[in-house]
Amino acid sequence: MRYSLKNLPPCHPRPEAPKTARWLLVLAAMVAISMTLLRILSKYTEYSFSWGVAAGILAVFWTTIYLGRLSVWLFQHSWANAYDRKREAWILQQTRKARRALQILNFTFVTAHEQKRQADVLQEIISGRQILKAQQDREGNVGYRLSRLRPDSELLTTEEEIHLLFSRIVDELPLDRFPQSQSLVIAFDISSSLDVQIIKNIWFKVWREKGRPNPVEYQAGEGLNLIERWLNQNIQSESLLLMVALQISPVPVNQTTEAAVGLLLGNRLTQHLLTPKALLHRPDASASGELEAGINMAAYNVPVAEGIDGNLWLGNLSDKQYTEVIMNQNKRPLHSVPEDRLIHIDSLIGNAGAAAPWLSLACAAQTAHAAQKSQMVICGERGRDVLWSTVITPGTFRQETDS
Repeated sequence: MRYSLKNLPPCHPRPEAPKTARWLLVLAAMVAISMTLLRILSKYTEYSFSWGVAAGILAVFWTTIYLGRLSVWLFQHSWANAYDRKREAWILQQTRKARRALQILNFTFVTAHEQKRQADVLQEIISGRQILKAQQDREGNVGYRLSRLRPDSELLTTEEEIHLLFSRIVDELPLDRFPQSQSLVIAFDISSSLDVQIIKNIWFKVWREKGRPNPVEYQAGEGLNLIERWLNQNIQSESLLLMVALQISPVPVNQTTEAAVGLLLGNRLTQHLLTPKALLHRPDASASGELEAGINMAAYNVPVAEGIDGNLWLGNLSDKQYTEVIMNQNKRPLHSVPEDRLIHIDSLIGNAGAAAPWLSLACAAQTAHAAQKSQMVICGERGRDVLWSTVITPGTFRQETDS
């Protein structure tokens, strides 16, 4: 069986200690039986028996057996102690790994709102203003409810819009605060009817145009599984992680939105040049019907003692998954989140597809930074019936000690 902090290995069963009273009764029975047999043998044979010698032999025999049983018990008890100490060390090690977190150094998101300032867009989302409405998609089709990015000019092609979106993300990166030798790992999470490689090529072009000198490595991966893998494998890396997420011209288009997100992340153990705006704690994945355990695990990874004192952000959820979230809303640690601080982004602007978890994280990070309160994010994963739960805390949260 595979064990985890949600499914701890059991303590070693403890052996039952020898019961001295029971062993004394056995000794008394042995003495009584022996005396009876000696009396019978003395009566019907010519041999003469020494009662003292017989009792001494019997005592030695009993003591040998008792001490042997006691030695076995002590060995079993020592073995159980060693196992439990190893179990406790494993739990401590796994807890330290679980409580790793990434610094959120910068967050940029562009949505279909009319407002251009990011703070204004966030306020629109928090206030619950819905922009999802019936309108034409990019192909001119009607009969769908959606929200679309608002380009500065209707004459722009989709590729040109993407170029502008990527340019904004790159322009807002605080890389000038780092030396030119600062390495960067870039990962993409894209959903679009356009070929993904075409979209990546637009990014490569923008990066060249901006003349960023930093060494760059590109990494595959999507969803919050990428964050979990980074925390497992790259916690000592000095590289920064840039997550670029985009949904544009999605298929199918109904009940969707277009969005672009850029998240710049750093390791707390190695990045000390820039003060983090927020912290992204280790996310936890839970299968259908197991969300309560996932939420509790995400809170344990921080840890959250009393409850979430900020907002609950939801994104990329099916109706079934949303229902499961509501069923856990009054349980710890979500019990402290009032109804008006539950923000279901899908119902406000539409499902952002590949960008959905990153948009939720970016909104939660900006809110945590501004309000200095912890935020919880619960989002679905494309292609799998899995819910990810994670907590965003202000950047001043205490430093981890794990190496």
